[in-house]
Amino acid sequence: MTKSGWATRRASSARPRPTYGRLWLSVAHHPGDTVSCTQAEALVLAAEARLRLRPRRRTELLRQRIAAFEQVVTQTGERLEKQKQAVKQTKALLVAAEQQVQVYQQQVDELEEDYQTRQRAERPTSRLAQARQRLQVIVKRAASRTSACKQAQLRLDKTTAQWSQQQAELAVFYQRLLRFEQDNAANAEAVEAEFRLDAGFGTYENVALLIEMGYDLYTKPHSHKTVAYLKQQVDDTTAWTRVGANAELVAWPALQLKHCPYALDVAAFALLHRQNSEAQRLVSFRCSAGDRGFAEVVPAVQRQADD
Repeated sequence: MTKSGWATRRASSARPRPTYGRLWLSVAHHPGDTVSCTQAEALVLAAEARLRLRPRRRTELLRQRIAAFEQVVTQTGERLEKQKQAVKQTKALLVAAEQQVQVYQQQVDELEEDYQTRQRAERPTSRLAQARQRLQVIVKRAASRTSACKQAQLRLDKTTAQWSQQQAELAVFYQRLLRFEQDNAANAEAVEAEFRLDAGFGTYENVALLIEMGYDLYTKPHSHKTVAYLKQQVDDTTAWTRVGANAELVAWPALQLKHCPYALDVAAFALLHRQNSEAQRLVSFRCSAGDRGFAEVVPAVQRQADD
């Protein structure tokens, strides 16, 4: 098995060697404000180019992801069409209300002129008073329909932007599938390969991408929200497994996390410090998409704890 890893900021990838420790495969300097997670694919491709080895691309997983995402895009498109019709209807109702305001305002103006000409007093039940009441009602209705029209337009704008983004993502998936099929056709000697990623690279999109590229991954969550969610799954009755001299672990095989297209093997482990009675809870992902046994996460986490 080929094992690779990388460090952050300098965008470097390395391969462990029995004699020299680590052999740098590629180094690319970036400005200090470069976001690490945007460089993951480039690092993997640079390592593959240097090694002239790569695993078989998991095109079957990518096809399943595309099929599922196509359904999401279809649903968004249907919602978009409904919202277009809703905007059209609310605009029509608003126009009708504004026309009614003009009609009732003209009636009030004519009655006021008539009352002044005839020097008649306006009474609560007079025609002028009733016309004013009808005008107030229709003005409120027009204001309500104006607000409804604005809200409908905001929903439409939001869905339109979402649909455009989904279309762009779908195009990326189609291009990726074509490229991966070409990679597999040209890769007669595919290898099994493993990557250990820094948390800065561990976005769900990068995790999914490297799974589709054929790699087994060990990484930490990119977002603190994932850690917070997993902490909620642990209580005083949770059984922790000792995996080292100063580490304990609890695991969830094939856990489906929100915003991640694939089920992941996830483990939370605690580093136990002698001078600190309170364990420091950390989280590690074992992202194999089911290709390997979850039991391998224990030695992997143990190595991470020892590091």
